[in-house]
Order: sequence, then structure tokens, then C-alpha cells
Amino acid sequence: MRRRLEVITLHYLFAALWTNEMDDFDALDDIDNDSKAAATIIVQRFLKKASPLLTDEWTDEQIGHDLWLTRGGHGAGFWDRNLPNAKELTDICKSMEFHGEVYEADGVVYINDNSL
Repeated sequence: MRRRLEVITLHYLFAALWTNEMDDFDALDDIDNDSKAAATIIVQRFLKKASPLLTDEWTDEQIGHDLWLTRGGHGAGFWDRNLPNAKELTDICKSMEFHGEVYEADGVVYINDNSL
């Protein structure tokens, strides 16, 4: 199955907003461009390692959401779903653990990912 990088990245970013209780921010326009570019790099790195494990049961939306949750240690993520290779996908995310912060300044959301 061909994965859609832009869809995975979009849901990765939406999960970042959701987990940081930034309900006032619900559009990509609210996230700074460098943060969006960094998110794309993270998703690409994940897909490079995980693509063989992502069977058709995994949707691009789930992948993006679970990538953010698992990297950030939010208590939910790939292992939560009863889908193939969940443990292996979780292990990949743990090797890419999120180190940084999500914050808002002047109406713009920044995702400072120090793991890049």
C-alpha cells in the first residue's frame, strides 16, 4: 500500500495540538512552517524504518496519530490497537522518542523537537 506522507504528517500535527490541549488551534495554518517541516522529516524517518510493518490494516490517519502519541509517551499509541506489528512499531517510536516542547507564542504553535 502506498502511504500518503502529507496525510500522516497532518494527523501527527493534529495529535500534537490535541495532546497539548491547544483546542483553539485546529489548522495547519496555526503551526509554524519550521515545525511542519520538522514533522515531515520525523514522519519520513519513521516510514523508512516502519514501512514493511505497516500492513493494509493501518490507516495513514492512525499512523500519524499513533506516531505522535507513542513518541511522546502519552500512554496510548501503536500498542493500543489490535493490529499487526504494534509492538515492533512501538519499539521504532521508542528509538525516536520526542525530546522537546510544544508551545504557543503570538497565536502561532511551535513544536521544538530536539531529537532532530
